[in-house]
Amino acid sequence: MTGDRNTPPPGAALPRPPLPLTQDGDLHYFLTSPYACSYLAGQTARSLVIHPARSTQQLRPVHFNELVQAGFRRSGNIIYRPQCESCQSCQSLRLPVARFVPDRSQKRAWRRHTGLLACIHRPHFDPEHFALYQRYQSARHATDVHGRPEAPASSGVYRDFLVSSPVPTWLVSFHEGPPSRDATPDDPVVMVSIIDLVSDGLSAVYTFYEPREHTSYGTWAILWQIGQAREMGLAHVYLGYWVDGCTRMAYKTRFAPHEIYRGGQWQPPAPEGVAPD
Repeated sequence: MTGDRNTPPPGAALPRPPLPLTQDGDLHYFLTSPYACSYLAGQTARSLVIHPARSTQQLRPVHFNELVQAGFRRSGNIIYRPQCESCQSCQSLRLPVARFVPDRSQKRAWRRHTGLLACIHRPHFDPEHFALYQRYQSARHATDVHGRPEAPASSGVYRDFLVSSPVPTWLVSFHEGPPSRDATPDDPVVMVSIIDLVSDGLSAVYTFYEPREHTSYGTWAILWQIGQAREMGLAHVYLGYWVDGCTRMAYKTRFAPHEIYRGGQWQPPAPEGVAPD
């Protein structure tokens, strides 16, 4: 939850030979070769990506801020935006936190897990977190959108995806104790969120949690980020891509009001039944 997995695969990340499409100061953009879409069955995707070496060596926070505000996302050291020729279903979504009002379901989710303790760290590898990630993936993402089994993630893939970051990033571990007392940092980790810090908000990279029934950890994590952004005086929480037609991403539109990046600007979603411009 609160994450995007349509990252360009290694074989598609750079064209051969790697000729830059655009150069803007220190930033070099490349268009990937086509690859199977992770969101919509039968679709082929392409992405506009920042050269990986440039993103780790020369990317400055000001660049990343502008990229996020222009609909880009980060996965490890790769910063990308969908650039599909025949599909525009992937649209960046953000929440203006000052105007957000939780609905009844979200209020229940907050009360259900009010005893969680959040601990903010720099990104690092922790075997407990990795084991939790594996349990989450096995329960929630055992198959892809094509129905094919997903291979278990190795520790190297996990590090590349969630630990590596060329920009200011939080790793937030959420601990849960018994109902009889408040949680402490020594209690088990039931959820982990990876969050990027940008000038006008928080950007939710990925959240994984214990795949238990009758819990609302993912919703709670977004509500926590909204509250954190408000406390920090930040305007937005960026939730990544909402994908029309992908049920796995439908939860994002339940946080309202929200804005969609479309036509080069952030704007309210098109009314139901009305095609966007």
